[in-house]
Amino acid sequence: MSVILSLRGRDALRVVWAVLALCLAVQAYRGIVRDGHWPMVVYLVLNVQIAILFLRRGREIARTRRVYPYVVALSCLPYLWLYDHGARVAAPSQYVGWAFVVIGGAVCFAAAWALGSAYGVLPIVRGVRSHGLYRVVRHPLYLGSLLMNVGIVAASPSKWNVAIGIGGALLLAARAHCEEIVLYQLAEYRAYSARTRFRLIPFVY
Repeated sequence: MSVILSLRGRDALRVVWAVLALCLAVQAYRGIVRDGHWPMVVYLVLNVQIAILFLRRGREIARTRRVYPYVVALSCLPYLWLYDHGARVAAPSQYVGWAFVVIGGAVCFAAAWALGSAYGVLPIVRGVRSHGLYRVVRHPLYLGSLLMNVGIVAASPSKWNVAIGIGGALLLAARAHCEEIVLYQLAEYRAYSARTRFRLIPFVY
């Protein structure tokens, strides 16, 4: 009975995460319709994809008992929505910024697709992936988020957005580090890490 209740609880949690992702997708859609801010299409597509991945999520393999990694992971969730898109620059710079958003979104989509049933928000391991963009860096999903950060700041420059961008980048680096604390419990990941040198940015870090 306890096993059944546990499984039902996990299924319910997957549905909750999926519903939250769909709510963010609806919010992005409203931004497109209300403000005509078409780069929000990237947010819309990504959150629909995330909702689907949550429903297909696989079983847990390993996790950490430390509180700090969970705090870092949850802190990463809202920061992309804290940007102020009201500040605009001349069209050429704005288009460059939007291009970074689209490219970063495409990287996030491809990385999440490669994760498949191993996708998750919290530092809980559901599998090791080493194909696709994971051959280039160990955390391509966060590389895509960094590119989106650069694009948003370039398209809507302000002191607030620069602060959010820097804070977001630091959180993503901390999140990658926290996840690897759990991932290094697996021999498969240790072997993968030895083959794939860079954690987040090719040829840099």
